[in-house]
Amino acid sequence: MKLNLRLVAAPRKILGVPWNQTEDFISVVTNHLSLPTKLTRRQLLRSTAQLYDPLGLLCAWSIRPKLMLQQSYSEASKQTGWDSELPKAIQSQWSQWISESGPSFDVPRCVDASETTLKKRHC
Repeated sequence: MKLNLRLVAAPRKILGVPWNQTEDFISVVTNHLSLPTKLTRRQLLRSTAQLYDPLGLLCAWSIRPKLMLQQSYSEASKQTGWDSELPKAIQSQWSQWISESGPSFDVPRCVDASETTLKKRHC
C-alpha cells in the first residue's frame, strides 16, 4: 500500500493581504465593488472604505473614488443628504471606475532595484 502525501500550501497573508507564494505576488481584492441602481454618498463612502490596501500599492487607482466623494460635497450638491442620489456626472465616473476594476489586482511582491535607473542631481 502506497501513501500519497501531497503538501498543499495554505494561503498566506501579508498584513491581511493575500500572498500567492508560488507566483510571488500580492493580491488586493476588489470583488466587493458593485454598481448600484441608485448611487448615494453612503454607498460611495462604504465602498471606498472597504478598499483595504495597507501597503499603498493601489493608491493611484483608489484615489479616484475618494475624489468622487469629495466632489459630492461641492457647493452645488451640499443640499443632498447621505441617502440622496448623487449627480449623474459622479454616477458615470463611478460606473466607469467600476468597469475598469477587476475582482482583484495582482502586484509582484518583490521589485528588483536593478531595473530602476538612478538619476543624480547636482546643485
